[in-house]
Amino acid sequence: MGSIRIRTDGVELDVADEHALAQMVADGFLGPQSERWDGQSWRTLASGGRGMADDPWSAWNDADESSAEAALSTMVRGDEPPELPVGAVVPMPQPIVVVQRGVAPAAAALPPPRTPNLAARGTPAEETPPFLPTSRPEGSAAGGLLIDFPRRAAPTPRPKDAHDAVPVLRPWRVFGMIAAMLLVVGGAWGVTEMTRPPSGAPGKAALAKQSPAIDPLSAVEAGLRAVSLGGVRPVRKPGDLDDALSVELQKLGVDVVSVRAPVTAWRGRKDDDPTTAQVHVVFRASADLNRDLGAIALSVGRYKLHYQLTIEPFEVIMERAEGRSATMLDPARAERFAQGRLSLSETIAAE
Repeated sequence: MGSIRIRTDGVELDVADEHALAQMVADGFLGPQSERWDGQSWRTLASGGRGMADDPWSAWNDADESSAEAALSTMVRGDEPPELPVGAVVPMPQPIVVVQRGVAPAAAALPPPRTPNLAARGTPAEETPPFLPTSRPEGSAAGGLLIDFPRRAAPTPRPKDAHDAVPVLRPWRVFGMIAAMLLVVGGAWGVTEMTRPPSGAPGKAALAKQSPAIDPLSAVEAGLRAVSLGGVRPVRKPGDLDDALSVELQKLGVDVVSVRAPVTAWRGRKDDDPTTAQVHVVFRASADLNRDLGAIALSVGRYKLHYQLTIEPFEVIMERAEGRSATMLDPARAERFAQGRLSLSETIAAE
């Protein structure tokens, strides 16, 4: 439903609905001289207009069809509305009834009446015009009904008592703190005891037991390993192993008489990879027999390691002024000596 046009004391205003009009009349803002526009002419409210009628639809029921056709005949489809001067435009007032949450519409408080500028409009001072609401009620963003959203109540702080002022010391907390302190102290003591050197200076016997034994053949072994032998020589046919061992023993300073190293088994597509061999070495012993035996073990061990040979037997014959003497060397020890996993003393210890 549209707004209702009211004219009172030469001032026109628009009222939102019938309820608002009745409220203005009840509050004394509109008197009997006020007029209402019914679409064709101005009718006073005192003459029983729609604003004072008990039934707001009575005016519609009283109208006949001829009046409606006469009103429609004045309307022409497509006509543009006429342009009015600026002074003829009256601003739309805001609703005068504000309904708040929990307050009945009839009991809603109205804003205080505002005294208009009578000199500007030429209105006599003794006549007080009705109240014209020109500003929206305070607190309303759209000038309509106020919505009072529920708000969460602020939490009430709990009053402090004597228990809050003095912290409570629990027994299990005390026991836990004592246990943690004991663990820390015990751990620190244990670390100190484990890292503390033994008390008292060790005697000479203890120093003798603790000091490693000096290998008398370490210098001889170092001299043998310092000799540059290069890589192993190829063994592809019978007689190659004999020649290879003879050349290396001479480089190591051994007085070789003869070397026999027949290969008894071959493998590979062309039977050119030795698998099993026998080694017989005859040499003239020098003043350092340990060095001679270490050189022979080093040379034979290199070829056993490279070709993965099975050597059986490994015989060494020494020539001296009083005659010949033979001994057997361990091929596995010779291989480990060539790898550096055994010392010279360990290689020839059992020979």
